[in-house]
Amino acid sequence: MPPNLKISLSLLLLVFAVNLNAQHLQKHVELHKLKINNDKFSDILERIVEHERDCYYFNSKLSFSIYVSENENLLSVTIASIDDLNILLSNEAYGYFKFEKHIFIVRGINPHAIFSITHDKKIFKFFDYSDESFQPKEGETPILYFLVNDRFSQWNYNYKNADFTVDEISTFCK
Repeated sequence: MPPNLKISLSLLLLVFAVNLNAQHLQKHVELHKLKINNDKFSDILERIVEHERDCYYFNSKLSFSIYVSENENLLSVTIASIDDLNILLSNEAYGYFKFEKHIFIVRGINPHAIFSITHDKKIFKFFDYSDESFQPKEGETPILYFLVNDRFSQWNYNYKNADFTVDEISTFCK
């Protein structure tokens, strides 16, 4: 067999093997498109995106996580910027929306005073870093496949009686 043909076949087999492995790791989730029902919440998101524009890590692909929980008739709303959509999509998200060209992934409970679920759905593909393919086999040294960059911003709000109050803000820029 000519050397060039051997090299070509070897490369083709390598690409095929990588593609099979990538398909195994890649998952998908179908999320409902959400509609914002609360003008005060829209104002908060506007201020957050404006703040993030001044941060050194800002780019057009910056995503945001929104986690909503309830404790004693008080809603806690945590909004965080993040650069890896894969992390957000593998964490039990139920909905998404776009705001000022950025994707917001929503997890936790659905507060109908803030969001309504539409009939529209979208399939998001992502890599699940908790997949066994990323985990070391017995006796192997763990390999760091990704590094979570936690130098982003986070805002915690409380929502009660149709009003938002700031609980805590944590940011690594201005």
